[in-house]
Amino acid sequence: KSYVDNYFDNLDVQEEINNKLDDMVEAGTLQEIITDYLNSKAIFAFDNVASMKISTNLIDGSYAETLGYYTKNDGGKALYKIREITNDDTIDEKFIIALTNSNTLIAELIVKDVINIKCIGAVSDGETDIVPVLTSAISKFNTIYIPSGNYKMNTTITLTKNTYIYGDGTIQTWSGRNPTTIINTPDETYAFKCEWNNSNKFENLTFNGYGIDEPCGTQIIGCEFKGHVGIRNGRVVNITECSFHGCDTAGIYKITDSKVVNNYIYENTTG
Repeated sequence: KSYVDNYFDNLDVQEEINNKLDDMVEAGTLQEIITDYLNSKAIFAFDNVASMKISTNLIDGSYAETLGYYTKNDGGKALYKIREITNDDTIDEKFIIALTNSNTLIAELIVKDVINIKCIGAVSDGETDIVPVLTSAISKFNTIYIPSGNYKMNTTITLTKNTYIYGDGTIQTWSGRNPTTIINTPDETYAFKCEWNNSNKFENLTFNGYGIDEPCGTQIIGCEFKGHVGIRNGRVVNITECSFHGCDTAGIYKITDSKVVNNYIYENTTG
């Protein structure tokens, strides 16, 4: 007992660990363990998509998590599965991303039911056109999330299927909601045009310029319209808790057979 007590009283644990690591390095076993870990099917984290693309540690079946699309914490955090490319894959740098250090490996974006457009490269600086990114998202998903930010749409997107597009906003007593997702459009350009055979839904979006053209069977909830024309040429539209103000043409123009409930409409030229 005295021998054992004396042994542990004088044992330098850190020195023992260091000695063991030195032995493993000399024998090559430590390098083998590290290599096996780096070439495992674990989840690897990267600051952005660019750093994931150049990684040499990813193999078929592993997963990669990016903390942003362009930069860390830019809102584009996403999860990808690493796998071999197939003949059915199209490299678009949004949903399918090619890895630089492999001719056969790709990173496939994992999405359930809702796509966040910042995960596929949308920029909310108020200047960069998001139409290409948004069009890609709409082509693959029915529910689109546009996070809080200032976005630019240079051309109109025509919705050809039932689509739900929503942003961020806060509840307010006087105008329903105050959306913090802002969409800017140039003169005479509506953000969205709806085909008559589809039912769409817009929620918590601010349209700064021209809003929604030809909605039919459409729900528009908690949105803000300002600048030019808010909603026009619609039929069977449910407009609820929206605000229309400062529209120099009309807030609501040529809407028939519709329900307009609990909205705030003021300081518009007409409508």
